Amino acid sequence: MYSNINLACLAIFIAFSICMNTLAHEGKQDNWDVYGLNGEMQLHAGLVESPCSLDIASSSIDIDLGSISQRQLKKSGRHSALVPVHIMLNDCMFTNNVRSTTHGDNLYFAQSQPSVMLKIFGDEDQEEPSLFKIYGDNEGVALRVEDREHKIIHPGEPSRPQFLLPGRNDLVLYVQLSRTTKPLSAGTFRAVINIELEYN
Repeated sequence: MYSNINLACLAIFIAFSICMNTLAHEGKQDNWDVYGLNGEMQLHAGLVESPCSLDIASSSIDIDLGSISQRQLKKSGRHSALVPVHIMLNDCMFTNNVRSTTHGDNLYFAQSQPSVMLKIFGDEDQEEPSLFKIYGDNEGVALRVEDREHKIIHPGEPSRPQFLLPGRNDLVLYVQLSRTTKPLSAGTFRAVINIELEYN
């Protein structure tokens, strides 16, 4: 049994919109009045900054939940074992850090220490809207996602913020199967969820 998680990478990008227009100008030198010999290029750009870059290994993650016994999910509300998912962020750089002379000249952050929230998108389970719908041969279970502190993350809602440090950061999620109120049947399943990073 497995579940695929696709991560939406937020990175610095420049989007160019290039428009080429041919213009005819009267009274100009250098053949401006000759059709087809002159033109004008207009560039429009937008620069978006992200404090971190998503590690390439975290851009698409396959998760194997293993073989789960039906007895483990016999009653409604029961869960399978938690499986950790690591989302690695690289090259996190911030301009508001300072050094503490009372703590070995180490870097620390003031009140404006940046943080990130994870917003997870996927189909809601019809029986349990707080869980993600799975697709396959089985029924009676859905996918549950928790944050580092084991608080459930609802579909389409942001997680609690996690503070970031300079350099490399490990964002941890936990996934597991959760029994719903439908009758339980065995089989294989697949789920796809997308994760969006929101920096503060």
